[in-house]
Amino acid sequence: MGSKIAPHGASVQLLSVQRHRSSHRRTGVRRLVLLAGLMLSAGAHRSPAQVAAPASGGFVDLGEPVRRNALYNHVLGRDARGQERYYQAYRGDPWFLLSFDPKTGEMREFPARGHKGNPWGALWASDGKLYLSTGGGGTDDMFVYDPATETLRYLGRPTQSEIVVWTLAEGADGRLYGGTYPNARLVSVDLKSHRLADHGRLSPDQKYIRTIACHGPYVYGNAGPAKPAVWAFDTRSGEKTQILPERFRDAPGWGNAQRRADGRVYLAPADGTFFRVDGLSLVAVDRLPASLPENDQGYPSKVVVETADGTRFTVDDLTGSERRYFRTPTGGKPQAVTFAYTGTATDLWAVEDAPDGTIYGTTRSPITLFSVDPRTDGARVLGDPSGRRGQVYGWQWIERRLYMATYGESRLTVWNSAASWRSVLHEDANPRYLGDHRIGRPSVLCTSPDGRHLLISGAPDYGVTGGALTLFDLHSETMETIAAPVGVQSIAAAVPLPDLGLVCLGTTWRGGSASVAAASDPRIVLYDVGRRRIVFETTAVAGEAGIVQMVAHAELVYATTADAGHLVVFDPQRREVVYRAALGFGPGRLFGLRSSVAHDSLFALSGTSVVRINPRTFEIFRLGQHPGITAGLAVTKEALYVCAGTRLLKLPLR
Repeated sequence: MGSKIAPHGASVQLLSVQRHRSSHRRTGVRRLVLLAGLMLSAGAHRSPAQVAAPASGGFVDLGEPVRRNALYNHVLGRDARGQERYYQAYRGDPWFLLSFDPKTGEMREFPARGHKGNPWGALWASDGKLYLSTGGGGTDDMFVYDPATETLRYLGRPTQSEIVVWTLAEGADGRLYGGTYPNARLVSVDLKSHRLADHGRLSPDQKYIRTIACHGPYVYGNAGPAKPAVWAFDTRSGEKTQILPERFRDAPGWGNAQRRADGRVYLAPADGTFFRVDGLSLVAVDRLPASLPENDQGYPSKVVVETADGTRFTVDDLTGSERRYFRTPTGGKPQAVTFAYTGTATDLWAVEDAPDGTIYGTTRSPITLFSVDPRTDGARVLGDPSGRRGQVYGWQWIERRLYMATYGESRLTVWNSAASWRSVLHEDANPRYLGDHRIGRPSVLCTSPDGRHLLISGAPDYGVTGGALTLFDLHSETMETIAAPVGVQSIAAAVPLPDLGLVCLGTTWRGGSASVAAASDPRIVLYDVGRRRIVFETTAVAGEAGIVQMVAHAELVYATTADAGHLVVFDPQRREVVYRAALGFGPGRLFGLRSSVAHDSLFALSGTSVVRINPRTFEIFRLGQHPGITAGLAVTKEALYVCAGTRLLKLPLR
């Protein structure tokens, strides 16, 4: 049985009680583009056929449409006989390690069974073992691979509070050190006993210790991002000292102490000066020695792995998903080496219905665009639309082109669905890279009321408050960024209002990750893009952190909020909020609100429930609940589709 929330219950505030244009006549709030027909690219990969299985709450489990894994580290090590081996560490559930013979390409696979995560840290230590640290699975886990026994062993958690151990560095005291999030702690593992230790917080006010460097008795932890700092930890006494001069700490950023090729630790602040770190003192130098591969843990495309005979191994951000790396012999040219791994299913990030009725979805790290034919529920993997790790936060169809804005180097790309798919890293790529949109997490990508621009916005970069708005000119393919159009808040959602010549914005007080911002109520804002000014604003709902999603239906704008989870209905012509109510089953979600003219309804995610909203009465009716729901939401004539981790679920509409 479904569940109803009465529109006049205790949790409901009904403003301006009247029927709001229940005839649903044409409105100034409308979708700007229609798609006559989409053509799937030739050569795309179809996922293995899977038998649909019943799931809880009336859902049908359609299986795991994508099995692609992102490479997080590659390092050179040894085997039990002391011969060189080439290692790669991959994100997954479980994450896994690959071991290659660098000459023959022979490969072995070692899954970290029972442990989901991203292997951010990977360091070949002086004891002849490979140590790895992870995040992304909800816990701060550490592991060791022993080539003598060819086993990958779980060492445990150094804390009970952290969710990631970032990169690793070896100290002079026989321990490996790492930094954590969200409490900026320093942790270590003893190379002899494998005992883990928590050395407490390094930074009292920052959330990250992202990278580590060691020299002599000191461990240097790089803190940020709201205010950069470098904390020196004395392994003899446990004393902690901040050594980055205050003149380098007046803007968001990161400490950047690094060990260099001469074995010493150096600082390179943003003003172009360089310092050698001697204990707790800084000595100015003219230049920096060469960097070391360990400084780019977690970013394997920046790392060149070189064997004793000069052979070089390089990768790019498609290495994991396309299952190839590059081997360059001394004096030779790069050669692609292909391989196969069992791997694991990829976490789904979003699904939405396209104007032609096809369902499209994306995954997270590696980013994958896939399609689902609602007639057969067959999934088809298209490829990576970005060429970088991260997620597609914003997408917008214009005719047969899908524009996508990503978190992960802030990339804007466009896919011409009528042409063949070609890797985004190729010169004649399709999807094609359009530029840096300069938004941290671009949850907004929509057409401007003038029809000439795309609007891109969302949460800013790490440590930054006050999100920007970027305008992409569809004709000239140039970008302009408007700084802080809604002040210290950020734009989280948007709907164009072409008949009014405005765009309706939904805000949040939250800034970039680990930023410091004062809580304030989310706003609904009418913004004139041409004049670059706010023409009206009002509080969406008091006490919530922010709006998470917005859509238009008939002449009204509907918004859902995160945290407690509310439905807010705004009339842009009368410029007033006409309805507020609790969603009833948990917070709204990104990609979790859709309008359907065919069903004369709106559909939303509320926690792990799917609800239907009656646009005449604003009544909320629960259609189903599944504990695994993580994102949504695609609508067809017969069903709804949602994401549940790595699995795609279908909820038939009766």
